[in-house]
Amino acid sequence: MKSIANRAAFLALLTAVLVFVAASPLKADTIFTNFGSPGQTYESSAYLLSPGFSLASPFVASETATLTDAMLALSQFIGPVSPPTVYVESDSGGEPGTIIDTLTTAGTLGSTPAILTYTCAICSQLVGGTEYFLVAGATGAVGWNGSNSDTGTYFSSFTSPTGPWVAVTPTDTTLPAYEVDGTPASAPEPSALSMLAFGLFGLAGLIKQNAKISRHSNVG
Repeated sequence: MKSIANRAAFLALLTAVLVFVAASPLKADTIFTNFGSPGQTYESSAYLLSPGFSLASPFVASETATLTDAMLALSQFIGPVSPPTVYVESDSGGEPGTIIDTLTTAGTLGSTPAILTYTCAICSQLVGGTEYFLVAGATGAVGWNGSNSDTGTYFSSFTSPTGPWVAVTPTDTTLPAYEVDGTPASAPEPSALSMLAFGLFGLAGLIKQNAKISRHSNVG
């Protein structure tokens, strides 16, 4: 009987831990997007990224999160051509600074614009309220479609994805269309804590029962 109770207590504790881990939030949040809604919409017009050209667009992380991926609206101007390499860079005096992550895609470009998903290499932590830059560096003629509504200043470089940069504030076009996603470092949901407490309460009951069985066995 004692071994059965011990086994049951162990299983109760294991269940509580597994429930706690499974219930913890793991889903990535959108920490920036300038796509239109509903869905992920963007303009038909696009910026031309030529070989050796890099374009950087600023964004502010909406929350502190570990970078998971970025989505860009892209197409090929003259193909076939490989998708551009994408970087997340720090802010250095209001312009792109140091590369903090490199993102790549398994997707392919077509003549029709489509959203390609890029996954991170280092998957760095982005701090909420901090400005960063999403940078695309092309090796061929690629179109980066514009946002439906996001306007402001972007940066271009004909040297490398780390500059030197030229600031451009267009009056008749929007910024490039993209989304940045990340997994937030948040506390477990209340339901997860409740389930953990329930599992531990059951474990305490089994330990108490085990103690009673032990005492009865000693008396016998």
